[in-house]
Amino acid sequence: MKNGPHGEGPLSAAWISDALLRRTRDVWSNVAGRDVSADEAVEILINVKNLAEFLLDRKPDTEQDVNRDVNEEAANVSGENTKDEVTL
Repeated sequence: MKNGPHGEGPLSAAWISDALLRRTRDVWSNVAGRDVSADEAVEILINVKNLAEFLLDRKPDTEQDVNRDVNEEAANVSGENTKDEVTL
């Protein structure tokens, strides 16, 4: 089975090698306390990849961007615009 069970189709994941699939199944089977199927392991790997891509896309470019995001979130949580700004 080259590249795991999903070489084609909606869960196509050609980047998943047999070794990565085996390792994922071993690790997550141990965590779950049961055998994790190949399909479940592929889903886990795709979800982790999607999360990493989201976080990398969301990563602020500068410290100024981080400060702006923190202040915007603080204003959203409090429901008002605050004049006091947080600087990290």
